This record gives sequence, structure tokens and C-alpha cells, in this order.
Amino acid sequence: LEKLAPVVAVRGNMDREPWTNDLPRTQVVEIGQVLIYILHDLLTMDLNPKTAGFNLVISGHTHSPEIVEKDGVCFLNPGSAGSKKFDKLLSLARVELVGGKLNAEIVLLET
Repeated sequence: LEKLAPVVAVRGNMDREPWTNDLPRTQVVEIGQVLIYILHDLLTMDLNPKTAGFNLVISGHTHSPEIVEKDGVCFLNPGSAGSKKFDKLLSLARVELVGGKLNAEIVLLET
């Protein structure tokens, strides 16, 4: 993927191979005026994203594609684009920053 675009990744609960040991549990990315917090499982979040100034929280533990806004913060789960999990459709998410406004959408890879 790094040949196509910059990659930011975090370690998930099933990442047990030696190469995953260097992956962080969380990442913070700033794009323009948008601050993004990335982690695998929302239940492990140890901060208040609004208080911390985050605009977007990306997680993936449930593999359920979803976009929810809570307290002015967008919570995004892109689902799973890899192997099929738990009879859920394969999906990914697209996030665009247009004029300082965040636009997120789920893209289904199969119907």
C-alpha cells in the first residue's frame, strides 16, 4: 500500500505475528485543521476525543462499517476490506477534507 499512498496503521487484537510488534496501539494524524485519532478498539480509548481536540476517530475492531457523529466528533469504522468477517460485507471508507469540512463515506466492495 505504501507504494500507492502514505500508510498509517495501528496494531489490532489479532496482530500476533512478529512484524506487528512495532505497530503502535494508537496513532494521531493531522491533515490541515483536522486532527484524527486512530485505534483498533473504541473500548480501549483512554481519552475524551472532543476534549482532546479530535475531529475524527477511526477504529475497526467490530469490522462493522459505520459513521456516527457524537458530540461534534465523527467516529468512523471502515469495516473490513480483507477477508470476510462474521458474514459482513467487505467495505472501506473514504474521507475527504473539502474547505476545512470533513466528509466521510462507506464504500461497499460487494453487494
